[in-house]
Amino acid sequence: VVRPNAAFSAQIIKWEKIRQFGVTSPILYRIERHHENDTYLVARSVHRYKKQDLLSNTCCVLHTPSAIYLWIGSNASDEYISLARKHVERLQKYEKGAETFDILETKQEELQDEDNYIDFYSCFAE
Repeated sequence: VVRPNAAFSAQIIKWEKIRQFGVTSPILYRIERHHENDTYLVARSVHRYKKQDLLSNTCCVLHTPSAIYLWIGSNASDEYISLARKHVERLQKYEKGAETFDILETKQEELQDEDNYIDFYSCFAE
């Protein structure tokens, strides 16, 4: 007999709805280390979006109801980019993600420009 905790059960129910109907609001995922000293990378959802989420050494995947965007930081390693692309494939396969996706590449100095910041986050307005 298995008794998963309530939080895990809620996540499974939410994921099943996404699998059936797709996302209803944008979800941002940041590719990062599982733990600070770990070598294992994960795609972690970001619940409160802010400019600091766009780090030059990582990637972000934005999954909206109508599109998927892959943001690649100017210093992101091939390992981060590879996992981000794999995450996009999983969204397409398991969560009714768009068949194609846009790649956005921004240099760190461009992040200081408020217009570039607004352009990326305007995707959340869908």
